Formats: sequence, C-alpha cells, structure tokens
Amino acid sequence: AFSGTQTFGSNTEFKAGTEFAANQEFTGQQTFTGAQTFGSGTQFAANQDFSGAGATQTFGANQTFGEGTKFASGQDLSNSTHTFGSGVEFDGNTDFANNQVFGASAKFDADQEFASGETYDFTAAGMEFGDDAGVDFGAARTFGTGADFDAGVQTFVGQNTFAGDAKFAANQDFSTLGTQTFQGANTFGSGTKFASGQDLSAGTHTFGTGVEFDGNTDFKSGQVFGASAKFDALQEFGAGETFDFTAASMQFGDTGGIDFGAARTFGASADFDAGVQNFVGQNTFAAGASFATNQDFSGIGTQTFSGAMTFGEGTKFAA
Repeated sequence: AFSGTQTFGSNTEFKAGTEFAANQEFTGQQTFTGAQTFGSGTQFAANQDFSGAGATQTFGANQTFGEGTKFASGQDLSNSTHTFGSGVEFDGNTDFANNQVFGASAKFDADQEFASGETYDFTAAGMEFGDDAGVDFGAARTFGTGADFDAGVQTFVGQNTFAGDAKFAANQDFSTLGTQTFQGANTFGSGTKFASGQDLSAGTHTFGTGVEFDGNTDFKSGQVFGASAKFDALQEFGAGETFDFTAASMQFGDTGGIDFGAARTFGASADFDAGVQNFVGQNTFAAGASFATNQDFSGIGTQTFSGAMTFGEGTKFAA
C-alpha cells in the first residue's frame, strides 16, 4: 500500500492487491494485474485499460477517468458519480450511482441494465448502446445526438426523447410505449413499429422495409417511405406536402381508407383493398395495385394505371 500520492512512469506494472492513496494521479497508462484499490479522487490517463486485469477494481469516490478508458465486465462504480472522458467502454452490467453523467461516445454492453429508480445523463453525443443486443434502460431517458441503438432491439420504457441522427435496430417496437419525442432526422430499421399518433415531423427520416405507422402519424414534407410500409386507416397526408410512395408493396389502411390530400405517385403492388381510399386529383399507380370494392374514381378525373391492376366490385371510373 502507498501511504501518499506517488509519481509513476508510464507502463508501470502493479500486481493484485495494491492499494493507492487518495488523489493519486497517473499521468500515463499503467498495467494493473488483478484487483487493486484506488482511493477517492484518483485521476487516470487516457486509454487506461482495466478490462485485461482479470478482475474488477475497487474505486473510491469521485474518480476521473480519461478518454478511451476500458472497464472489466461487471465493474461496480456505484459508490459515487465519477468524471468520464469520451469513448469510455463499459463491459457487462456495470453498476453506476444515481445522477451519473456519461461522456460523449460512451459504449455500453448488451448486458447493461439501468436502475428504474435512478437518473442518468445520456445527453452527450455519439453514445453506443449494446454490442450485439439491446440495453435495458429502466425508465424514460433523454439521449443526445447520434445515439447508436442499432446493435439490437432496446428495452425502452415510457416516453423518451431522442436528439437527431439516432439509429435504431430492425424490429424496434415503440407501439406499446406511447409516443416518443424524435428531434431531427433519424434512421429506423426494418419492421419498426410506432405508437398511435406519433409525431415524426421534426425531420425527414430513413425508414427500413415494413415499418408500421399507427393512427394519424405526422410526417415532414418530403418524407420518403420504405418498401412494404403499413399505414393505419386514420392516416391523413397534408394537401400542401409532398411524400414519396414509390417503393413497392405499401399497404394503405388496415380497416378502411386513407386521406391522401393531393395527387400522389405510388410504387408497384400498392395495397389499397382494406377500404375505399380518399384519392385526390390524377394519381399514378404502378403495376400490381389492388383496390377495395366500390372505389370511386369518377369524380376526380382520369388516373394513370401503369400495368395490370385488381379492382374490386362496384369500382367507378371517370369518363
């Protein structure tokens, strides 16, 4: 054990069981083997790697960890809040203190679970959540720009706030959580499901295939939709806004029709057969579209049907 602070050169090797005094400053990367005990207020250099020590460490309160620090799996950091530089990597399920603030580009393991009764600050940019699966967030959280959730489906809770440029994995399901706050443009993987009445108008987003929109979702003008997108019967598209429906196999309405607001151009195999649609003006339909019974085009003028279509009984066409 060291009874006071020392001056160590870089790459000094410390064997298991070493105890350091409070306020020790390591000005270079060290080699820690086995479990060590660090007093409160210790300052570590950038890129210090504890992950290869073969054990978790005992840290006193108010440690300062430089950028790129790596921790061993299951490290306990709950004795106080600490100061983390950018790009710190946490392996396994790390235990943090309430009110912990994380640095930019922090990386959390797929086994990470955040306590539901505690608050954490994820507002720094570029954090990465999960390596091959999602993280359990425990409660509603606020995330900074460029948050990366695409390693796997996350366990979000309640109504979260996501700054722009977030990336989500395939099959992320928000539909049971209620509406979320999405700020700016984000990237959503295939099969994403949104809650009824979700507001997505803060930016134009990138959607994978088969995304499901429930209720009347609000989109920004210029939005492009992915193939096999599914829209609810309550959907209304603004008359003064443009939308790109040219991807294939979109499904419009589940139990009824949709209000399209203006003339639109639709991709191949569009499915309108859940109910009579409220088309406006002269639309363009690619081959393979299917329409419900009693669809009436007679009052809106001639349409452009590009290829073979399926029309239900009682369809009416314009002169």
